[in-house]
Parts: sequence; C-alpha cells; structure tokens
Amino acid sequence: MQRFSYPERPIIFLSGCYTMESIVYIAGFLLGDKVVCNNRFDSHVKTVVQGTKKEGCTILFMMLYFFSMASSICVYALQGFVLAPLFVYLFLGTSFLLAGFVSLFRIRTIMKHDGTKTEKLEKLMVRIGIFSVLYTVPTTIVIACYFYEQVFREQWEKSWVSRTCKNYAVPCPGHHLPQMSPDFTVFMIKYLMTLIVGITSGFWIWSSKTLNSWRRCYTRLASNKQGETTV
Repeated sequence: MQRFSYPERPIIFLSGCYTMESIVYIAGFLLGDKVVCNNRFDSHVKTVVQGTKKEGCTILFMMLYFFSMASSICVYALQGFVLAPLFVYLFLGTSFLLAGFVSLFRIRTIMKHDGTKTEKLEKLMVRIGIFSVLYTVPTTIVIACYFYEQVFREQWEKSWVSRTCKNYAVPCPGHHLPQMSPDFTVFMIKYLMTLIVGITSGFWIWSSKTLNSWRRCYTRLASNKQGETTV
C-alpha cells in the first residue's frame, strides 16, 4: 500500500483483474473440450450451445465476466451485458481521466507559482497519459470487435444453417443465402486487445522498487515467523 498511492494504486487492481482473466484463458486452453459449452450431434461434429448446463464452462465464464467487468471500473445478451457495460465504463473512465488531468495541471500551476519543483509531478503526468492511451485505445478496439460480432452474428448463423441443414435433417431456408463466416483475425485482435492492458500494467508495476518492496515484506514475515518459533 505504501509503494503505490493514488493515482497509481488503481494499476494494482487492474493488474490483478487481468491476471485472473489470463488464468481463465490458460485454463480453457489446457482443459480443452472438458469445459467447452457444446453438444454433439454425432461422434464427429460439435456445435456451440448457450445455457448453464455445462458447469465447467459456466464457472470459467463467470470468472472471465466478473474480472473483465471489474477491470473496466475499479435486448440481446451481447448488447445488454457486454457492449452496454463496456460503453459505460469507457465513458466514465475517460471522464475521470480528464478530470484527473485537469486537477493535476492545476496542482502543477500552483506548485510553479510557489516556486516548488514539479519534475516528479510532470513525470507522473506523462506516465499516466501514456497509460491512458494504452488503456482507452485497446478498449475501443475491443468494443469495435464486439460490434462486428453483434452486426453479423445473425447472418453467420443463417449461413451455417444453409450449409448444414441437409446434414442434420432440419428445414433449409427457402431461398439461397450468401455464404458468410466470421473473420478469424478479428477475434484474435479482440482477445489480444482484451489482455494487452494487463501486459502494460505489468510493466508499470514490476519495477525494481516493487521487487524491493516485496523483498522487504518477505523479510519481515520470515523474521516474525522465526521469532515465533524461537519463543
């Protein structure tokens, strides 16, 4: 707590949230189909399904959703529970950032008027400014990717039904539909932008000063434990 005071302290919470998000993605990758939300039509074909019947998939989703929403604050489901909150968080976050910069500039003006050195404050303002850009730009890109998914999802589903209706003996569309499928690159960009803020916050946190703070904390804990054992 002494190492990072406001306005740097929210970076700690951001880093923790993105750590949990990364753990969810890693767990999903390692567990594979054991936790995927799918049903099998036959022994070879799997399709993604919605619902809460798959416990492992539901748990991973709840972790990912909670920490992704938490990292953005310190009707269709995609619109109501993803796009709308992200829009609100981005608007509020940008508003608070602008208000913070206005306050910092006022403090800087007062300090200069009083003849106080402002080098440290200016360095902090530059770091916060860079981090703000590295946060708002990826978040905006993620929202754009979700919009892409929202706009074309219905066409992808209809196209899939059109291609596979004969295989599954379901009614085929009465007219020919253009074949459309999601762009894999857009989804990879979405996942990259989702986690990149955690990478940038890590660069801020894991400095030599932070490592020394953890070293001192470990030393105090070890000495206290040794003292209790001696008593």
